[in-house]
Amino acid sequence: MKSKLILAILFITPLIVTLSCTKKDTEWKGTIEEVNGVTVIKNTEKPKNPDAGRILQLKEEFRITDESGKYFFRSPRNLQIAQNGNLFVQDNEQLLQFDSEGTYLRDLYKKGQGP
Repeated sequence: MKSKLILAILFITPLIVTLSCTKKDTEWKGTIEEVNGVTVIKNTEKPKNPDAGRILQLKEEFRITDESGKYFFRSPRNLQIAQNGNLFVQDNEQLLQFDSEGTYLRDLYKKGQGP
């Protein structure tokens, strides 16, 4: 009885390993393109989850700019948010303060200021 069980295990184990290692078609068939500066990813496969078929739309919620509307960070190193919602951004040569809406308030220091 034990020998039949051992033979069955020895026969079934390689069969399971062989079937689990067969190559499956796992290559993604979607496309990625840029339209008007926005990266659009299209998946041609049918969604496995019916709720996943909805279109994802991204909306800008927050932007930090100066008075001219341009970004002005060279390499931000630190970002802190105060309890009142003010945002402090440390760049290489400056520390800037913004309100909770992202509006520039003032420079706290810049390279070359002070004694």
